[in-house]
Order: sequence, then C-alpha cells, then structure tokens
Amino acid sequence: MKNFEKYEPEILAIPAKSTLFNLIDFFQNHGCSTVYEGLQWLYQEDEPFTEEEKIILKNIRKDFKWIARDYDGKLCLYEVEPRKNSGVYSSFTGKFCYFSVYKHLFKNVTFEDGPVQFRGDDND
Repeated sequence: MKNFEKYEPEILAIPAKSTLFNLIDFFQNHGCSTVYEGLQWLYQEDEPFTEEEKIILKNIRKDFKWIARDYDGKLCLYEVEPRKNSGVYSSFTGKFCYFSVYKHLFKNVTFEDGPVQFRGDDND
C-alpha cells in the first residue's frame, strides 16, 4: 500500500480554502521538509514495521503470520487472518498468542487499520 492510499482520508479532510498550507503541515508531520519530498513520500510504499520490529517478527515461531491490536491495546499473533469481533480480533481456526511483552512497539499496528500480515505462506 502506498502512503497516499493509507493517508487518503486525512488528505481529503484538508479544507479546500487553505489546502496548500495544510498540505505542507501534513508533509512536515510525516518528516518531509519540502512539498517535493512530500510528493515523493506519498508514492513510497508504506512500511508497517521498523527494522527492530522486523527482527523480532523474524524470530518468532514460523506458524504465526498475522499480528493485530485489539481496541484496548492488546497485541496478538495469529496463524490465520483474524476478523474484527466487537473490540477484539479473533480467529476461529488456527492458533493465536498474546504478544503483550511488545505492546509498546508495533505502533503502526492499530485496531482501526486491522491485522497486518508479516509473513507469507511461502516464507520460512
């Protein structure tokens, strides 16, 4: 997913009368110092994990492929893609595991955005 796809609702919420100034603020809030950098950033792939988080995920059991955060902030790993059920994610097939020791990390995994696949079926 490209950044412009992920942040589309925020971009569309910018008032039309002051679009340029608010767009510059939006870019600055995402680490871009110029409009040109901001436009380049919009077309980059959104990377959900930091390098440290990737190392952690690489070292967990291979049968877990999904990570999700419940409404109350609990972080869980899943074998199959979980579904939103009230304020939590659940999977009626496959295993799941609480991952609360790392709940202070994985800030890009949010309840609103849904579960994130971090390992494909063909990966070791």
